[in-house]
Amino acid sequence: MGCCLSTSSNSSHTITEKTKEIDTMLKRDFLKDRKTYKILLLGAGESGKSTIIKQMKVIYHSKKPFTLSEVMMYRQQIYSNIINGLWIAIDCAYEQSLSLLPQNEEFIDEFLETIPKLFDYTTPPPVPISGLKDLWSDSSIQRVFKDAHGFAIPENLSYWFDNLDRVMFRDYIPNVDDILTCRAKSIGISENNFHIGGYDYRIFDVGGQRSERKKWIHCFEGVTTIIFVIALSSYDQALEEDLESNQMQESLLLFDSICNSRWFIRTSLIVFLNKNDIFKEQIKNKPLREVEYFNDYQGRNEDVDASRQYLKQRVLSLNKNRDKEIYVHTTNAKDTKNLSRILVSVTDIILKENLNLLMI
Repeated sequence: MGCCLSTSSNSSHTITEKTKEIDTMLKRDFLKDRKTYKILLLGAGESGKSTIIKQMKVIYHSKKPFTLSEVMMYRQQIYSNIINGLWIAIDCAYEQSLSLLPQNEEFIDEFLETIPKLFDYTTPPPVPISGLKDLWSDSSIQRVFKDAHGFAIPENLSYWFDNLDRVMFRDYIPNVDDILTCRAKSIGISENNFHIGGYDYRIFDVGGQRSERKKWIHCFEGVTTIIFVIALSSYDQALEEDLESNQMQESLLLFDSICNSRWFIRTSLIVFLNKNDIFKEQIKNKPLREVEYFNDYQGRNEDVDASRQYLKQRVLSLNKNRDKEIYVHTTNAKDTKNLSRILVSVTDIILKENLNLLMI
């Protein structure tokens, strides 16, 4: 009787093993047949998410990354960047009780004040280029721009003034660098589709401002991966919508809520520590320990690598799930080669993580 039981037990074990093999094979076939992956691109405002989408268009839609209507839309945004950015700098100078040169005060009264609130920027703003240059060169404007992060002055403003003669030309058409530099808030949820390595990726760029976050819930179902973008350079930067709040701290709070959310227990998570190029220059002038939220940093002030590693550990320390691996990449969203190389790793991670998930 014992032999019969042994034979039955062995047979049952064989069937179980065979069933596992079949399950594994079916899961592999399912993964192979699954051609579409849904990715959420998340992050606080001004983290560089939209620039990453634009770079992906340059990389994967290289023949024609942007339609003519998109190019003309970016042209409008560029003119808006110049005038609105300059106004932010002017307001900051006034708030600091800094005086502008008399001729620049006259220029503001005569020209900038006359730009209609609803000016659509389809053509260059009707102001003399020489006046814009003089105003930009004013020592008070340059003084507040040196602390652009503290005043939430757009960091791309210097780029536009370096290229003002070209940009203000009536027949100006933005080039790729201009489009990548152009800044526009992500409002609502935008979808972009890419075909990479035989797979389709639906990438949703979700508005990063506080007022936009309540809309994220509509993207949660069936999400494959989250790419969370944090601007390294935001460690001393104020939020545009709340100048009393720190951008990096806001990003960490948001990451905490996303990383440990019940919605994303089985969702792979990739972090882009973005704007590394700006961070490397910035850390020389404003060490981490001089910022209230990061004054426990123990490394040398000028050590870029140690400073970056500290911020990386601050991000990773928020993960409360020991079984959840978080993949971190240092990026410069304006560097096409850098981002192209990283995106290859990202697609590999997505495929690997989904295979692991199916093997559970």
